[in-house]
Amino acid sequence: MLEERRIEFDWVVATINTPDWVRTQPDKTYSFKAIASCGGKTLKVVHRTAGRDIFVITAHFDRNAKP
Repeated sequence: MLEERRIEFDWVVATINTPDWVRTQPDKTYSFKAIASCGGKTLKVVHRTAGRDIFVITAHFDRNAKP
């Protein structure tokens, strides 16, 4: 899906590791990051931890994202 949505894997990693802001729920985390090389669009990555691993549920640009 990343290729179809034109999202680079490195952007997903950066969004999870150094988000601009985060929203959490008991079972998942929403990480947001403005991607400068994509005109400042905000990437939203929904993920959860599975032991020591991180499972990415979805990633997409969110036009309505606000901190």
